[in-house]
Amino acid sequence: MPIHVDIRINDEHIRTVHIGREDDFLGTDGEHTYRITPGTIRTRADWWDPDSVQFTHVYSEGAEVCVAKGLLALYGEGESSGTESSAVEVKD
Repeated sequence: MPIHVDIRINDEHIRTVHIGREDDFLGTDGEHTYRITPGTIRTRADWWDPDSVQFTHVYSEGAEVCVAKGLLALYGEGESSGTESSAVEVKD
């Protein structure tokens, strides 16, 4: 099930990005491969557009960390950004 992230400034919608797990959808709490895209998600057979970026994430770290890692991978310092499980931490 994808995560959809709306990026807004006040009421102005800037962009929506989509994040989804690329490997087995029922898996365990290990490290999994995800993709983030600024484009659209189509059918499951044709999920990702060419601008999507791959990153890894551990499910138990939570959705907020997944979003942060995805945004770092998409807009950050390159392909390796946000792929370490200790790279992003959410504080209460």
